[in-house]
Amino acid sequence: MGLLYRRTLEDVVKLTSNSFLLLSLTDPWQVGKSTLLELCAGTGRKHFRLDDFDVRTLARNDPDLFIHTYSRQS
Repeated sequence: MGLLYRRTLEDVVKLTSNSFLLLSLTDPWQVGKSTLLELCAGTGRKHFRLDDFDVRTLARNDPDLFIHTYSRQS
């Protein structure tokens, strides 16, 4: 990975993720959301991108099934 800059939201994401099971991060495309979440996730957390239409549709239409399905994947 190239040069990474400490992001302003890094501490907020880490603190918030300790309090909630699910964290949603939205912003314009290509501003570093995935990179930020990968850095903050650590070994015990997962992150998912909703770019895939089927994944996004499942999350939107059946959130319980989405969480059940993706919480079991490594």
